[in-house]
Amino acid sequence: MEFIKRHFIALLALAAALGVGVQHFMGHAAKIGYVNARALIEAHPGAEDVQRQIRQKNDEYQANLNALAAQLDSLAKDYGKIRDAKTKEAAAAFIRQKGEDLGRYRQEGMEKIRILQADLFKPIINGVNLAVKEYAASHSVDIIIGQVPDNFIYGREGLDMTHAVSEAIKKGSTVAGTLGPKAEAHAQR
Repeated sequence: MEFIKRHFIALLALAAALGVGVQHFMGHAAKIGYVNARALIEAHPGAEDVQRQIRQKNDEYQANLNALAAQLDSLAKDYGKIRDAKTKEAAAAFIRQKGEDLGRYRQEGMEKIRILQADLFKPIINGVNLAVKEYAASHSVDIIIGQVPDNFIYGREGLDMTHAVSEAIKKGSTVAGTLGPKAEAHAQR
């Protein structure tokens, strides 16, 4: 984001040059549109199930973290009751180790959730990308830009193809909700 802010004028000039270059290369005015990528993914029939699975796994990790944190708190309270110096030193080392284990478990859980999210959303994203390509091909659109927050300044209303592609995704989804009919046939090859 910082890069875009610092090089805004250069990026605009590059975008204009690319537009002119594409138009010159293709010999006709390029038909360009855009889609809201996040809206297409959210509208995909399989997205709700994926989000539910991720929430469920996240809730499991959070419950485990809460239980481990409660155990650590209990150990810390018991530590204050220890009077023997050697026992107190051993208990301090044990509590420190458990705290490190808790931190490691938290990091590993976050990484596992990230990997799960990527794995579960991959077929949905592939299906959305294929639907965008199919829409572009069937409507003679030369370029479709994926709009995501903070990278898209303006697009004339008639260029927004999000709703049309979203409807195509909904109509063409399989029972599993991951691919359109052309993608399903392609996947079986």
